[in-house]
Amino acid sequence: MMDCEIAEDGEVYIEDADIIAETTLDDEDLPDCSDEDDEYDEQADFDEDLGDSIYKFTGHTSGVFALACSPTNPLLVATGGGDDRGFLWKIGQGDWGAELGGHKDTVTSIAFSSDGQFVASGGFDSVVNVWDASGNFKCKLEVPVPDEKMKKKAPPTGGFEWVSWHPTDHVVLAGSNDFSFFGKTNDFSAGMWGLNTGKTICTGSSDLTLRIWSSETGDPIYVVGGNICKFFRLIFQFAYMLVVGTLSPGHSKKVKCIGLSRSPSFFPCAATGGEDEKLVIWDLERSSPRSICNLESEVTCLTWIGTSKYVAAGCADGDIVIWDGLSGDNVKTFRGHSECIESLSVSCNQDFLVSGSASASGDATDSHGTARVFEIAGFR
Repeated sequence: MMDCEIAEDGEVYIEDADIIAETTLDDEDLPDCSDEDDEYDEQADFDEDLGDSIYKFTGHTSGVFALACSPTNPLLVATGGGDDRGFLWKIGQGDWGAELGGHKDTVTSIAFSSDGQFVASGGFDSVVNVWDASGNFKCKLEVPVPDEKMKKKAPPTGGFEWVSWHPTDHVVLAGSNDFSFFGKTNDFSAGMWGLNTGKTICTGSSDLTLRIWSSETGDPIYVVGGNICKFFRLIFQFAYMLVVGTLSPGHSKKVKCIGLSRSPSFFPCAATGGEDEKLVIWDLERSSPRSICNLESEVTCLTWIGTSKYVAAGCADGDIVIWDGLSGDNVKTFRGHSECIESLSVSCNQDFLVSGSASASGDATDSHGTARVFEIAGFR
């Protein structure tokens, strides 16, 4: 056993006889030492692959162009992408997912029914597929082939740009970029379009018109033209419409997205995002900007966070910025994506913000073209 001498100050001294060998060390052999070594290194837990997100879904092999959070299940998300596929997956459960196949071109839009029972996916292949919330296929809806008399008049379809559900009924609508749209109601066991429900439909188009339609006849009831942002008061049975405000000035370039606040606690307001790298918060009572938020790239999509005062804006540079709708202050910037944010959605419990981005390549291992989840419980 080695003999040691313990001094009064508690330090231990080794006797010369107990030294076996001596080795000379250069300064380069010594470990770095600093006062910061004893402190907690916040970057040690920072995952460069996740960025500010808490979860990343990597099932897609190309850009994620559409996504939607379930209105009833806070963990369930549906996504669609440029790889011609859709997915149902759960936040934080990488081993759970159902592929929504059947498309032969980019899935451009995806949406849950208001009760969360069904999900519809639309694509550039002019097909809408309907599934239940477990991923079981229900039916395929394709653009009707015109009869011989109508073939010369019917324009060729350019694929579906959007799908949407009625707010209370199992009615799904799909709009094409050839300026036509189609509807399907109730019985999803039959792959047929049809809307004999007596409901009216409102659509907006790149032809600079807003149209109110009769679902029974397919004819427009009211048409509003113009290339600036307006909002309207809809009168009973749509006998006429009143323009109650025009949102101008505010943007110097094209408006890319718009969203109405659902907060009951403050004035009626809306948010718009544009190619001029601005997010504008509007006071709808005065039809004037309450605040103009300057960003570093164009705003491509936005969503209000539930009924809160906060609005999330997705940008072309991959950033997601949270703004206070009352003060106009930037309260948070989420980073993780490196390509354009294509879509945003908020979970039904408002704990999570889910985003989808474009892809820089088709590589399945590429960090681009992913859906990411950010924690937003502090912005309810």
